[in-house]
This record gives sequence, C-alpha cells and structure tokens, in this order.
Amino acid sequence: MGLREVKFVTHKLTSVAAAVAAVLFCVSPGFTGCDGLVLWNWSGTGNHHQPPPLKKDADVMVARPFGVKSVNAQSPLRSTKRHDVLHIVEVDDDGLVEYQLVHKESPAHNYGINSDQLVYAMPASELRSYLRPSSGPVAAMIQGLALVKPLEYLVCHGEVKMDVPAQEQFARRLPIVRRVQLGRYHVIATYDPMCVYGGEPRSIELKDFAGRGVNLRLPADDQTRIFLLRE
Repeated sequence: MGLREVKFVTHKLTSVAAAVAAVLFCVSPGFTGCDGLVLWNWSGTGNHHQPPPLKKDADVMVARPFGVKSVNAQSPLRSTKRHDVLHIVEVDDDGLVEYQLVHKESPAHNYGINSDQLVYAMPASELRSYLRPSSGPVAAMIQGLALVKPLEYLVCHGEVKMDVPAQEQFARRLPIVRRVQLGRYHVIATYDPMCVYGGEPRSIELKDFAGRGVNLRLPADDQTRIFLLRE
C-alpha cells in the first residue's frame, strides 16, 4: 500500500467550520445522504468582514494569538490561542477595552467570567486586529470544500467505510476518522476537535485496515488532514 497526505491548500485549516465541511463530504453520500452544501448569509447592515463591535458583555473570538497581561494582579505574560473567546467587561471613553478570557472547560464556574478572575486590557484599535470577523466561519467552510474538491470523484462514487462508529467517537471523545473507498483507493480524513480546546494531538490506529491484516496509524490534531491511500 502507498499512503500520502493530500495538501491542496497552503495554510492550516484549524477552523471547526473547515473541518465540518471537509469531513462531511468524506462520509457522503452513504453516511449523511448529503450531496452538497448551501452557504448563505444575510446582507443586513455593517461589514461582516470585520470583527463584531466591542461593547460591554459582548463575546468575541481570537483569530490569531497575542500576548496578554492582567491589570489587576501580578500575573506573568501569557498568550491567547486561536479560537479563544474574550468576554468584554468594559470599554471606556478613551477606547480602552477591559476583558476576561473565557475558560471553555469550566462551565460550573461561569466559564471563568467572575469578579474574582483576571481582567486584561488593550486599546480597541489594537484588539480588533487580533479578532475573528463575523464572516470567518463562511470563509472556513469554503476552505474545507476546497480541500475536498480535488478528490470529488472518489468521494462521490466511493463507498463509505465505518472503521470507528461515530457514536463511539462522540461518547469517548476520540479523534474523528472517516474513510471512503473506491476500488484500490481510500480517502481518509482525520481531525481532533479536542485540540481546539487545549488537548494534545493524538493518533488514530485502524487495526486490520480494510481486512488486509495490517494496522494503519494516522495523526489527528486541530488541522483537517486528508490522506489518499492506494493498495
């Protein structure tokens, strides 16, 4: 067997929306019955290609990491991560934004949004440059579709193979793996959503792969990875 990772885009697809789009088509049509996606948006007012307005009690998402230092404690400089969520505490008349970091893993403690938690500050003009625009998920979906496009024929005409049941992956929080086979070719997609929430990259082992008596080990992390294998 020959295995190679297919990379048709130049940047990492770290967005959950990109992963959903790519993995979705690696299980269609046999698993989801989905032949396509309709991407839509509303015109509304304002510019959706800019971050949401910075106002009190708003939540905004980080697009690219940056360093932060609290204003109410002697804490060390730390770095945010892509997809971190910031809760806006206050915006003063001079445009200084005070915010807290949302702790996605702490729902029992209001996700870290409390008066006894650290507060950070940054000028609004600077903070906006690090934030994700409202249209970010739409762009990510298109990136995911672009990743799958070169393999469209194999995905469309192949047969879905369930190496690991989706319910088991969900219940045990396992990395996601999807596979489509057409003749001697296998299209395999991997993704680990736990990495988005601070988890370490993991690997996926498919034992007795395709009944060939060999074990196949693949990486899974916050990138959407598609592998093309030929027997």
